Amino acid sequence: DGRGAVWAAFPDRGIQYLTLRGEVRTLEASVPLCREDRITFLYGLADGSLLAAGYKGYYRLTRESMEGPFYPLPDAQGRVTYALDTGGEMGVLLACDHGVFSLSGEDASLVPLPYDELGTRSICLLSLKPPDTLFALARNGRLLRWGPGGHKVWNLEALSPPLTNAFFEMDVDRRGILWIATGDGLFQLDGEALSLFTEQHGLSSVWVNHLLIDREGNMWLGTEAGLDRVSSLRFRNYRYRESLPVNSVWPIMERPDRSVWVGTNNGLLVVEPDGRARMMNKPGSPRTAVVDMKTGRDGRVWLLTYEGVLCWTGSGFLSYPTREISSFSLWNILPLRHDEIWVSTSNGVYALDPGRRSFRRHPVSDRVEGVRDLNNLVLRPNGEVFLLGRKVHVWKTENTVEEVPLPPWAAGYSLYDIIEQEGQTWVLADEGLLRLRDGAWTHFPLEGKIPFDIVCVRPGEFWLGCSSGIARFDGQRFEYFGLQDGVAVEECNTGAKLLDSRGRVWLGGKNITIINTEAETRAGILEPLITRAAAGDRVSLLPVSMEMRSRVRSLEIQYATPSFVNEHKILHRTRMSPLEDSFGPPTREKSIRYANLAPGRYTFQVQAGEEKGPWNGIPAELSITVKPAFWQTRAARVTLLLMLVAGGILLSAARVRHLEKQRVKLQRIVDTQTGKIKEQRDEMARLATLDPLTNLANRRKFLECLEAEAARVRRTGRPLSVLMMDIDHFKTINDSFGHAAGDEVLKDIARRAARSIRETDTLARWGGDEFVLLMPETGLEEARLAARRLKDGIEAEAFTLPDGRSVGATLSLGVACRGDEKTAWMSVEILLQEADTLLYRAKASGRNRVE
Repeated sequence: DGRGAVWAAFPDRGIQYLTLRGEVRTLEASVPLCREDRITFLYGLADGSLLAAGYKGYYRLTRESMEGPFYPLPDAQGRVTYALDTGGEMGVLLACDHGVFSLSGEDASLVPLPYDELGTRSICLLSLKPPDTLFALARNGRLLRWGPGGHKVWNLEALSPPLTNAFFEMDVDRRGILWIATGDGLFQLDGEALSLFTEQHGLSSVWVNHLLIDREGNMWLGTEAGLDRVSSLRFRNYRYRESLPVNSVWPIMERPDRSVWVGTNNGLLVVEPDGRARMMNKPGSPRTAVVDMKTGRDGRVWLLTYEGVLCWTGSGFLSYPTREISSFSLWNILPLRHDEIWVSTSNGVYALDPGRRSFRRHPVSDRVEGVRDLNNLVLRPNGEVFLLGRKVHVWKTENTVEEVPLPPWAAGYSLYDIIEQEGQTWVLADEGLLRLRDGAWTHFPLEGKIPFDIVCVRPGEFWLGCSSGIARFDGQRFEYFGLQDGVAVEECNTGAKLLDSRGRVWLGGKNITIINTEAETRAGILEPLITRAAAGDRVSLLPVSMEMRSRVRSLEIQYATPSFVNEHKILHRTRMSPLEDSFGPPTREKSIRYANLAPGRYTFQVQAGEEKGPWNGIPAELSITVKPAFWQTRAARVTLLLMLVAGGILLSAARVRHLEKQRVKLQRIVDTQTGKIKEQRDEMARLATLDPLTNLANRRKFLECLEAEAARVRRTGRPLSVLMMDIDHFKTINDSFGHAAGDEVLKDIARRAARSIRETDTLARWGGDEFVLLMPETGLEEARLAARRLKDGIEAEAFTLPDGRSVGATLSLGVACRGDEKTAWMSVEILLQEADTLLYRAKASGRNRVE
């Protein structure tokens, strides 16, 4: 009801309600009623009262009284199954076995629905679309829309196999779409189109027996398998092991039929226009990792995979061998012309001639500095190509190369993408967004995040996939979204991005999040509640007013703002009148404490808002009365004044000053000693887990992390990979340049390797010139790719010694994996032994390789 009580009807104990204080109370007049008449329905009305319906009639209930029975039904066997308080001229509607009745006072009249077209008068569900369109669902599966413009009837049985005739809830959302929860799934009436959603569309079960649309527009479904949330706001997700059958996605592309192709670690995933996802199983389709995917100007789709380059012609796949580049890491594919397909690798750019079915190393590889570290190839409308790595180069159509000058402060940035629009150039870097306009560069940094993917929605507005969640850039500042906002992607670093024909942005990594860029994520005006007020032993829940004695020194007030949209971003500000003239600064706190309030009347107010507003909502209020104690009366004050004049003030003040000095002195000693102990403890803890030379985790710390991740693998079955690596011929470096030079090489390798791993990975020094890398939730294929990147990155750049000399170094790596579907878990020792054995196999096979 309107005061937060929960009501229930019992055949032998009558109608009872449970208050917020936990007290159970009985409406006494209802006991004989429930014994004589079977109450089958309770419904809360807009005025705070309740409607109780039985076989003999219906009744109005409040906490204090009961009115009725009234007899609106055509006979004593009329069973009420649903009620709807329209709040308008139609009043309260009752659906029963004999039709729909409108209640007005003590009278009820039959609503003249087209019962003949429905084929029955037994109505089970009602819903109203403001202002005056009524939806009625009959027990035979007929759905009626009835309003001033006429009516229409749908037959739900024609949409699916035979129904169970189990209809539970029906409601209209704020977009005017009707939803029906049934035992066969979730029905939707959008305009004139009626659709059925089942497990194939993401429901946890087709048995949907509860439906609720909250005030933010989210739909909550109680199903046989649990609770589903369907957001009508910004984000929709495909999560691994729920609706996404693979755990890593890379390129994303929309096809002319509005289906979406997703390149994954296990092949090609197709998301149909209705949202269903399936793996492509056409002859010749990829079965391994799809690294990149682009559409040529002739409409053909080119796929870069580790089993070769594939071309989709519209009817099937053509395969091109990649033996010339099979030993390199593969990054991007770019169909430049019908007879020239570029592929960027860890050894530069190669060109495929489809007619000759062979690769050649492209001349651009010899003209671009850092060609082995390219992050992306971007085709311009005029046929030129941007090459992005540590710098930006442009390959001209006349086969020349030009470097795009970047500002000095951008030196060393890793560049991932470039967008040209309306006379501006935007460059995506690991340090944020760079904008070139009118010859001047501007840097827009992100807060503690590394961006990898960018999608331009409209000029000056971008969505970015980051190392943690996603970000929106409106041309001036960033807005961040994470798991608490409904985003499923924790790390977007695989190049999975798309702006589809519906204006939605796709970003992926382990999962996929689809962003409705036109939707609004804010809840609008927020309405806070004062949930609890406590003064001494007096506690009040959902209080409106409160009295307390002045001898109670502390008053604590708790408040909250119920919301399912950006709840973690909601801020509150408070004011206690007349102590405060204005609201205090916004905070994330949800309680406040006041001490030693003087006798009088106060008004506490709390207002809710977001960081970007609005703050124009009506604040929640609590009236507080502090009653004075005897000694706070006028007579007591006169007496106290005389006593103070007699000398009490001087004695008390002197005592207070003495105690304060002692307290300050003791507190200073305690703070000093506490600080020293904390510093020593922190330093000892750090030294116990770090390698002093490389500042990486030591063997002890690594084994602790490995044991924790091994326990997770045994519990969840998710994969875990270990990379053990050794510097080739490290003894030769020590013998030739000295141990100090060898130490510098170890530290430099540790720094490079630490920059190229994920936040969730653990890199440690195993001993001597051996390192070990722990990669949670990483399968063998992904671990092999990471090992290749580490090996190529170390090999690509020489090390500069303190005396100015340069020395090159290579790595041999052994990769072991556990917990995926191909390997069974044994023990940590065996996993490390396997990685070590594979490392020595790599060294025995010629070094500078991955086994």
